[in-house]
Amino acid sequence: MPKVETTHPKVISDPMITVKTNDRHYQFMVCHRDPNRSLIIAGKPILCWRCVGNYSILILLFTYQLLGILLGFFFGSMHQWYIALTGGDILKGFALIIILHLPMAIDGSLQAWKTWYESGTIRRLISGGLAGMGQALIFLMTGLLLRSLV
Repeated sequence: MPKVETTHPKVISDPMITVKTNDRHYQFMVCHRDPNRSLIIAGKPILCWRCVGNYSILILLFTYQLLGILLGFFFGSMHQWYIALTGGDILKGFALIIILHLPMAIDGSLQAWKTWYESGTIRRLISGGLAGMGQALIFLMTGLLLRSLV
């Protein structure tokens, strides 16, 4: 079995996580943590505002889903929202995922291309949150697909 070594960023502003195996070297970007576009706590950038929105919504929706499973008589579930929005059609689900990711893709791309455009904190937070909803929908649709295969 190959030896796997994981290193985490040495400084909080280093966005790369490195995974080394015997013959391979992988790097993953977690968040850019640009101090001009990030949540700052104790003088250090923690996450960019898009990631804050993204992770916050993911945590809220997974909590909502868990409560829907545990207390189904009181809370709804993401599955009910998915059926209400798409009618259970998988193509509509994929279209909804793309639509939810578009604001972040457009907003981030315009800034990355160094245009005149500079979004503010609220726009970054909202576009990240919408993308978080899209990612939660990806997890939900994957779970539904796997459940239908069983």
